Amino acid sequence: MTTGPQVAAFEAAVAQRLGVPHVVALSSCTSGLMLVLRALDLSGEIIVPSFTWTATAQAAIWSGMRPVFVDCDPATLTISPERVAAAIGPETRAVMPVTVFGCPPEIAALQDLCKERDIRLVFDSAQGLGSTYAGSPLGGFGDAEVFSLSPTKVVTAMEGGLVTTRDPDLAAKVRRMRDYGKTADAADFDLVGLSARMPEVCGLVARLNLSSIDAYVARRAEVVRRYREHLNDLVGVSFQHIPEDRSTNWNYFVMRLDTTRASIGRDALWTRLRERTIETKRYFYPALHRQTVFQDGRGVQRGTLQQSERAAAETLALPLHNDMTDAAVDTVVAAIREEIGR
Repeated sequence: MTTGPQVAAFEAAVAQRLGVPHVVALSSCTSGLMLVLRALDLSGEIIVPSFTWTATAQAAIWSGMRPVFVDCDPATLTISPERVAAAIGPETRAVMPVTVFGCPPEIAALQDLCKERDIRLVFDSAQGLGSTYAGSPLGGFGDAEVFSLSPTKVVTAMEGGLVTTRDPDLAAKVRRMRDYGKTADAADFDLVGLSARMPEVCGLVARLNLSSIDAYVARRAEVVRRYREHLNDLVGVSFQHIPEDRSTNWNYFVMRLDTTRASIGRDALWTRLRERTIETKRYFYPALHRQTVFQDGRGVQRGTLQQSERAAAETLALPLHNDMTDAAVDTVVAAIREEIGR
């Protein structure tokens, strides 16, 4: 029922596709982040973007670390290497960049920085399966990468996550820690672990979806092109920039409404689209440094977070899925144009 031949076959398929030697399937991306940080035996501070999903920093807290929030790049919305460098302090032990909506961060600069400062680099690549950086698929960068296979991802297992790494010792530890930290012979427990196993049915679903990833990404790209074509002339509307040295799987497509130029604010548009039964998402909102869970010393802000706050107030994720039709896109576009043109 759990962690059997279907899961093993899925892990092998991912390893082959991403060109990484070690893949561990788990119950979720969040459990993967928690176990990787614990397996690296880290304590102290970890630098994370404020513009991300809450799990990034919550996993750090569960692993006994203190998240330090830094700002994002205004164009790509990914973590700023310059802000990371400025935020490194005597207690910094790791950096956890995030693949934002499918767009990878500036990986080369982050790897050089962490190598120079002798700190760990763990990528929260939850939204990045199928994306590339410098011509290589995500999965083999840093000490480890962790992906999500939840229902909103390009490749879903219904629920699940993946840890990918080139470090055999780290992979072996995470593999045992997903099953309570059992010893190799299962006669004892010598690591602090979790019940984070992937069920066989999830492995089967994920393996099936992985086989169609190229078609999924291609269709999403077509949907995004249609959205852009019909929305890019609207005053105050802009989109995430994807640099030429990387590609996105279009896990999400996000439009921004400049609060000083657009005729309607993001929250008002979100509300009006809901009234039309068009589901959009204020994403990521609120920024992490504004969330209640990270107050009272659980997290710390280092430097200004102006870009993160602006992005959190302006971004709206539009409907997008692997089988979305042109007619559905046109329905959303027509509603947005009507509401913005009021």
